[in-house]
Amino acid sequence: MEKKKLIYRYIILSASYLFLTALFFAAGYSIGYRSGGALSEQVSAMVAASPAASEAADEMRRYRVILEDGELRLYSDENGISRLISAENISESPFPARDIAILKEGVSFEDQNDAFALMENFLS
Repeated sequence: MEKKKLIYRYIILSASYLFLTALFFAAGYSIGYRSGGALSEQVSAMVAASPAASEAADEMRRYRVILEDGELRLYSDENGISRLISAENISESPFPARDIAILKEGVSFEDQNDAFALMENFLS
């Protein structure tokens, strides 16, 4: 009889862990789905204000995240030369059309970590 109670206790304990895991996953998914995606907020990019600033900006390395041919690509742009750093397949269907349109135009960053963070938001 004691062995039977112990088995029931393990079954209930295991079922509660599975239920709580599913509950937390569903709650996180619904919160993320309602937030509107990563590009709902304004994204800042460097803008050159004067010719001197423009020349300095041309020498500076920039990072560009763009959606091309079903892939989210990260480019490093320096002195007019683009170098592909990363490319990952992505499905456009779960994201708002506005975010996809912005990605297809490309989003520029001064910092590589910011560019990677944007990619991570869409790939995770």
